[in-house]
Amino acid sequence: MPYPGEANKQLYKAVAAQPDEDGPRLAYADWFEQNGQPERARFIRLQCEAARLPLGGPERSAPTSEADHLFWGHRKAWLAERPNVTGASWGFLRGFPEYVVFDSFKALAGAEAEVFRYPVRRIGFTNLRSVARLAGWAGLARVEELDLSACNLREEDLGLLIASPHVARVTWLDLARNSALGAGGARLLAGWSRLARLRCLRLTGACIGDEGLAALAASPHLGEVAAIDLDRNLLGPAGLRALADTGCWPALQSLQLANNLAGDEGAKELARASQWTSLIRLLLSKNRIADEGAAALAGAEHLASLRSLSLWGNAIGDAGAVALAGSPHLARLRTLHLSGNLIGEKGGWALGRSPHLVELRELHLGNNAMHPTLCGAVEERYKTQDLGPLDAAAKLTAPTVAAELAPPPPLARGEAPVDEDGLIRAIIDAPDDDLPRLVYADWLEEHGQPARAELLRLQLGLLEQRSSTREQELVRAIVARCPAAMREQMERCQAQRGLLRATVSMRTFQSRAFQEQAPGWMHEARIHGLDLDGTTKHWTKVANSPVLAAIHELELRGNSMADSGLAVLLGSPHLAGLHTLRISRNSLRRGLEALASASTLPRLRKLELPYNGISLSAILALANWPQSRRLTTLDLASNWLSAAEASVVFNSPNLNGLVNLNLTYNRVGDGGARVLASAAHLAGLKSLALTNNAIGPDGARSLAESPHLRGLRLLYLNGNQIGDEGANALLDSPMLDEVQVLTLSSPGMSEGTTARLQQKLGARLRLSRW
Repeated sequence: MPYPGEANKQLYKAVAAQPDEDGPRLAYADWFEQNGQPERARFIRLQCEAARLPLGGPERSAPTSEADHLFWGHRKAWLAERPNVTGASWGFLRGFPEYVVFDSFKALAGAEAEVFRYPVRRIGFTNLRSVARLAGWAGLARVEELDLSACNLREEDLGLLIASPHVARVTWLDLARNSALGAGGARLLAGWSRLARLRCLRLTGACIGDEGLAALAASPHLGEVAAIDLDRNLLGPAGLRALADTGCWPALQSLQLANNLAGDEGAKELARASQWTSLIRLLLSKNRIADEGAAALAGAEHLASLRSLSLWGNAIGDAGAVALAGSPHLARLRTLHLSGNLIGEKGGWALGRSPHLVELRELHLGNNAMHPTLCGAVEERYKTQDLGPLDAAAKLTAPTVAAELAPPPPLARGEAPVDEDGLIRAIIDAPDDDLPRLVYADWLEEHGQPARAELLRLQLGLLEQRSSTREQELVRAIVARCPAAMREQMERCQAQRGLLRATVSMRTFQSRAFQEQAPGWMHEARIHGLDLDGTTKHWTKVANSPVLAAIHELELRGNSMADSGLAVLLGSPHLAGLHTLRISRNSLRRGLEALASASTLPRLRKLELPYNGISLSAILALANWPQSRRLTTLDLASNWLSAAEASVVFNSPNLNGLVNLNLTYNRVGDGGARVLASAAHLAGLKSLALTNNAIGPDGARSLAESPHLRGLRLLYLNGNQIGDEGANALLDSPMLDEVQVLTLSSPGMSEGTTARLQQKLGARLRLSRW
């Protein structure tokens, strides 16, 4: 097929005459569609659409992906009229082949005569060894767009280019992924007088820092810049302050600042940049912006021209979402990205019912802390301009009727059980309380079982000298009452807080002999817990085993259970006596969704789910499970939960009975710590483990200032970088007056701060290097 321009010269001339306008290109697309080439038409429209969207923004992926698919399927036909020369490849800009990438400058020199017979708007290189040769090339005078991304440019290389007399027409310059440029390179750019026509500048990953940004902001040569990409440049509030103070780039329409360090203070500085009255696109993804920063942006009157705002991957919660939804200055937004934040139900409803977002057509809320049904309904409301999905969601996400709480245990009511079964039930109802176990020890001694009584008292620390050897002797004496065949089938038996736990292989557990005999001897020996070791494909057989009815604690570790196995297990009719369920390393990505219909765990108090890779939908199911009101211990360690996912737990009123919460090795971060600190329903926590959670000074301060965490006795914060600022906040907190154990990591702390911690806490402080 000949190059399209030959088929319709008039339209092609219009494209060449107005290269910056989409109109002629889209008119050409119409011609292609009318003449039996719908794929070519679609490709032109998609590339034009993508070019209007922010570079690197998530909204650009869909049209770019579809255009790429069409390109690879038709590139040979569409490039039939272009020369196929060694060391050069053609690319398309907004639907037409106007971009050439050369393997090297040598390849450019060899192909120059053939390639530049055609309109070439942009050139780039995959391997540019000599910037000096490029700078001396006279052909630069006709190049308008120069792509030098990932060319390992240094500050001195950029100096050679700036000194070139041939660079006079550049309107588009890409210096992305040249990390050696740094602040010095930015200063050179700021002084480059030939950039007066520059409209687009890309500096992604150039590591210019705040100093470099301040130099660019003060440049007298960048007054025409309409789009600038500063992603991944280590930019913080100081650099962004320079943008507002200098009044730079008054013609700016697109600003990309993703993956920087703006935070709330940086967002406030951007909100002061009142010269940007023409700004259409603002990309602030992954910038540690929370509610204050979102509120500042929402209140910026000069952002009234914004059509696209991206704030995904930050720490914005309900307050920030409410501020954005209530902003009259964002009324022209058509695209809003808020995925991966901390927005819950309140923020979701505010966005869904906003009276100001009247032009919004694309809203992204995935991976937040709200119910998936509400998330989908709010997104659909703007996509379809129909309030119906929200009305349906109002019914589906109506507050769940509170589960009827169990009556207080008999001992708490002052009623001592009269038999052994009653005492065991008292322990199940209050597994963290020592009192039922102590009463049980007294009962055992009165009824001729001194070994059991001694074991309980030893492990509860009531006897003067606790001896592990003596504990093992007592365990062996108790287990000796089991039939020999059964003892042989147990891999081991140990005591935990005075009650026995047996470990059995999955193969043994499923044998007929074990199923027939174990319930009787487990009851006789009072085996309290069972650890099943090994894998199986027969979870129905496990779930149907009456052995489960004889135990009160069940641990499953590395059993290849996965989601389907958990769903089967939760349907077991024999779990009514369980007070502790621990399932680790079993890949329960979405398996907890089965909790929504589970009614087989009426006495469950401890749920431990470490090392499972749990998904957001599973966390939501757990948080909305009515029976979770009974939980006193929740262990979600090593699930790599994001701040948004962890905040679902923090925001769940169903978890108001928690005493112990373990989130070791997750990604709670400062944003999640703030949500945790504000959760009034977690005021009953006694033990909180946040080891290795990317918590910094701000997060530590939030925890220290929380009025809801004053009851903590154990606080694990080691593996975080809270520094002097966070440590001093903890030192000033009355919370530490009650804490019995505090773990911290020393990196980032001065010797003086460390000394003050040790002086105040003494033996209560556990200080580590990691």
